Order: sequence, then structure tokens, then C-alpha cells
Amino acid sequence: MFTCGILGGLAVTSRAIAANPPPALASQSLGKQSTPSYRSDAAVQYLDSLSSCSPNSQLMPLPLLEGFITNTTIQGWQSNRCVVETQVWFYEAPEQQAVMSTCRYRPETLAFMTDAIAYEQARTGHYSFDSSNQRDMAISNAMTEDCAFNMNWLDELLLLDEPLKTR
Repeated sequence: MFTCGILGGLAVTSRAIAANPPPALASQSLGKQSTPSYRSDAAVQYLDSLSSCSPNSQLMPLPLLEGFITNTTIQGWQSNRCVVETQVWFYEAPEQQAVMSTCRYRPETLAFMTDAIAYEQARTGHYSFDSSNQRDMAISNAMTEDCAFNMNWLDELLLLDEPLKTR
């Protein structure tokens, strides 16, 4: 399976970091302290809120990178766009966070992101991305248009936490 686009890029980046962590992370106790586990009920509740752009905040483990948590906040409608911000942090240092993305979703993007397939993935916890899948690419392309991604979030977390580098 070949991946590309924002979703594929995030998956490839996450796998690369997990396989070859930066020196500051390699010395960490990743996996020694358990992070909150995936909860399908919370994922479905998030999709319910996202489908109507109802303000909500959802804590979730970052897929493929154990030890990181995201907080995705649906802020509501602004100028016919659903504003959603995602912050990320290392589970052991929740006081230090970085913005991973800020999205201003169009209604048609929300429709893709909250379709029956999205709900099935949320219920099972089995998420996938395949660049040969028309739906996956439509979501990835829509997110590319609707979101500003901070590709330096990990560097920002490592710079924020000098003691983290020496643990």
C-alpha cells in the first residue's frame, strides 16, 4: 500500500519516528507508563459532535506513536467553516503542548470525515489509509485544503522540555 497526502504523510512520519526516534525521545521511558487506551465510545461521540460541528473536546492517543496524546477541540462554526484545533503532548509532560493542526473544515469535508466508513472505523479502532482508495484521497485532499499543519510539533515539544532531553 502506497501512501501520500496529509493522512498518508502523518502515518509515514509517525511510523518513521516510532522506528527511529530522535535522541531526546530514544532515552525516554516510552511505553513504561501506560497511556490512555483507545475508546470507541469516545471516538463515536467525537464523530457525532464533528458531524454537526458542535463544540467538544476529545483526548485520544496519537496513532502509531505510543506516549503521545492529542486533544482535538471542535470550536464551532465560523464563517460557514467548522474550526477544529488539535494539540499534542508527551503523556508524561501534559503541561507542555504544541499545536499539531488548525482546521477550518468545509461542510463537504465534514461529510467525508463523518460518513458510515468513519463510524465503522471509530467503532472498531481499525483506521487505515490507502492512496488508491478514492475516499481516502478525497479526505486527504480536503484536509490539505482545510487545515494548517504544524510539521514541527515534535521539535517544539522537545525544545519546550529541556529536562525531557536529559531524563
